[in-house]
Amino acid sequence: MEPKQLFTELYRAQPTGETQPPVVRITINDIVPDHVDLKTARAFYRAEATILADALYKALPGGTIDALLVELLDRAASRLRVSHVEDADVRPTA
Repeated sequence: MEPKQLFTELYRAQPTGETQPPVVRITINDIVPDHVDLKTARAFYRAEATILADALYKALPGGTIDALLVELLDRAASRLRVSHVEDADVRPTA
């Protein structure tokens, strides 16, 4: 089965002086490869995130960047609400 294709168009930031923000086209095609270890996976995801952040930061208005950060954090918030403690016998100190 073919993957669903999503297309969207966004506004670029206004130019500052003679500097025009780039027109950015982001293509996401390939499936994430398997990683042999956690260190390799972290480096891979960090590199992907840096490339994406650089492209968005150079092209989008600051207000869109701010709203995007809020949106992404809101979506991740449920993962941040649980304890990372695995020991069930941990009790708060008085």
